[in-house]
Amino acid sequence: QRTRKGGGVGEEEVINRRLSSAPTPGKEGGRTGKEGTVASNQGVAGAASAREAQQQPPRDASRLCKCKKSKCIRQYCICFRAGVLCQGCDCVECLNDGDHEEERLAAVE
Repeated sequence: QRTRKGGGVGEEEVINRRLSSAPTPGKEGGRTGKEGTVASNQGVAGAASAREAQQQPPRDASRLCKCKKSKCIRQYCICFRAGVLCQGCDCVECLNDGDHEEERLAAVE
């Protein structure tokens, strides 16, 4: 904004307006979003539930797992490590899906 001599908005007031409209960190160390919610800075390992994992956007084919013996509940499974459920993967006997919630949660812990 421009200021005028003798009656316009002062530079200090313009700076204060900008600072008051800037997003502020929340109590959890995250930033507040448009709705005023605080995004947490938790890691993916163990924090995501199956419901949250199902809401993830689709991934490209190069990021789908091909697990054969781990049943997709070990850290070297791409999907499990990312905290998402297997969908459209080429895995065998998968336990990283919505039908095996208890096994998945036990593996996360």
